[in-house]
Amino acid sequence: MKRFIQLIVAVLLLVVIAAYFYLQDGERYKADLEAYLSDTSGYDIEINGDIQWQILPTLGLTAEKISAANAEEKISVGQLTLNAQFGNIFSALDSWQIHQFNVQNVVIDSAGSQMIVRSLTLKDFQPETPSPFELDFAYQAGADVAADDFNLKGSLTYMSLEASNTGQSTLVKFTNTALTSTYANGICSGEVSDNAAPPSVASTNDDLLPVESILAFDANIACNLSELNAGEYKFNNAKLNVKQVAGKSKATLALADFFGGNLNTIADINVNPVPVEWDISFEGADIDSRKLLELSESKLNWQAPLEVKGQLKMLGNTEQALADSIVGSANLDGGQGSIDISQVKKALVVINQLASTKEPVGELPDQLQYNNLQAAWTIQGQANSLVVDLDNLQTSASGQIQFLADNLNLSGSAVVNTPQPGQQIKLTPALMNTAIPFDCEGQLAEPSCKPNTKAIGKMLVQILKNSQQDKVKKKISDAIEEKVPDQLKDAAKQLLNLFGK
Repeated sequence: MKRFIQLIVAVLLLVVIAAYFYLQDGERYKADLEAYLSDTSGYDIEINGDIQWQILPTLGLTAEKISAANAEEKISVGQLTLNAQFGNIFSALDSWQIHQFNVQNVVIDSAGSQMIVRSLTLKDFQPETPSPFELDFAYQAGADVAADDFNLKGSLTYMSLEASNTGQSTLVKFTNTALTSTYANGICSGEVSDNAAPPSVASTNDDLLPVESILAFDANIACNLSELNAGEYKFNNAKLNVKQVAGKSKATLALADFFGGNLNTIADINVNPVPVEWDISFEGADIDSRKLLELSESKLNWQAPLEVKGQLKMLGNTEQALADSIVGSANLDGGQGSIDISQVKKALVVINQLASTKEPVGELPDQLQYNNLQAAWTIQGQANSLVVDLDNLQTSASGQIQFLADNLNLSGSAVVNTPQPGQQIKLTPALMNTAIPFDCEGQLAEPSCKPNTKAIGKMLVQILKNSQQDKVKKKISDAIEEKVPDQLKDAAKQLLNLFGK
């Protein structure tokens, strides 16, 4: 992309110089023009279409079917049109006045990605002076990925930084620029400059981020987005800020209307090291659980205002690399609300049946009105641990979660504590306040969780043994009290204690 901009500048310079020498016949000197452009831009240039010159009222050029190629990129330009005015043709670009510059049907193929510039129009351009522009383009990250459309319309200012000690040569500022795209609509302002000596890093087809482009430019951009699109979901009133310096980027996104609440995210990304480093944090409040669950296509009926907070660190530049390296934690506060506990209810019924009791578990509603719900999640690659407190039910589980495969396999335990006033979850007294083992597996949105009946059976057998032992001990203790002489009672009780409590 950086070289494409250099190519455009070379074309502009060519027009001014060539106008003095080749006005009479553009076709006659096409080979000379191609050679000049190739030497200036670093591309192999071919002009396969017509060249037409215009002298009055201003100097102009129209060229068609231009192709440019080097080891990294292939560029084709359908048509280029320029109308310009200048004082000294050999002076710096700062003295030029471009009345209109337009390129159409530009295709840039690079490292498996493709950018299609349908049209770029720049009017009344002069360095260090705001100029209206419009850019309509599409970007396709790979052959199997749908193209994303973008349109920018606003005002830009070009500035030369050759006298600067930063090593950067150009700076482009844009203000009040209307953004219309596949992902977002809004108004943006900011500035973009070239990064003087970016490291040589080759991108691949599987890369999520175009590392070469990120290293080639520095940027500071702020957008007020009227609409942000995430698949079929649309969020209104968002603020996006992006600052990028020497391959280190920080993006903040504030959503004032995120499923009825608000969400703020910060992403710090450094593309200099290999693998790429990601650090993402998020915090949200008053999020409507029903609207959020629609995003995951879950059928769980959960109604509550949610608070979320977490941080994730990842390494790499592909989905698989990020999924394998992810380390982080997240916390959720479900406040007061109602949640579908039909699976929990079925599990409690099974446990009571194993215990041969008739506790009134069936009276427990499928939709529980709860007073407290807290969840804490910790992740390290595919290894996960989860702790959930729901009123007097405490659960913890650990195991594998495979996000890309949409699959989980967890094992854990649940404890039903003695219910306090207002708490409805109950269990047979024999297993109350006891860790009950369970297993969960299936899809992430709707896993199937069941009690481990084999382990529970062993627990019940042990409880029964302990119960029988207690009965025997009580009988012996009563006999000691009734039949053993007082002077021997203490010794007899100590002997009884050798059999355990």
